[in-house]
Amino acid sequence: MGTLVRYMSRDIPEIGPEATLKDACDRMKQKKVSFILVVERDRHVGILTEADVARRAIPDGHDPNTVKVRTLMISFLITLDAGRSVEDANELMKEKRIRHLLITENGKVTGVLTMLGLLRYFYDVSRPNTKSNP
Repeated sequence: MGTLVRYMSRDIPEIGPEATLKDACDRMKQKKVSFILVVERDRHVGILTEADVARRAIPDGHDPNTVKVRTLMISFLITLDAGRSVEDANELMKEKRIRHLLITENGKVTGVLTMLGLLRYFYDVSRPNTKSNP
């Protein structure tokens, strides 16, 4: 079984809920990621993804220069403890139909496992007898 810490990213972009959608998209573009965590008073209160922008913001006619991140973010955050396996994470992501899974250590978000991280894991385990194989 693979370790989550090895395949998660610890570089988590953050933004406040009162920032505009344009600000959030600019930050995602700058960081070259497909999500951003929403932080208020040092607490993670939501997540905004490219899919949210494509499926809800644009079709619903929201103005990216004025609509607030709070309006479009998903407030229910799905997490998994870093001590669990990548296989557990894969099952949870499949069950919840999500592409970004927040990883916690001692109850605090310390990373995110994305679809790219899962692909890296399954690539590694598919290669027999390699040093990068978990």
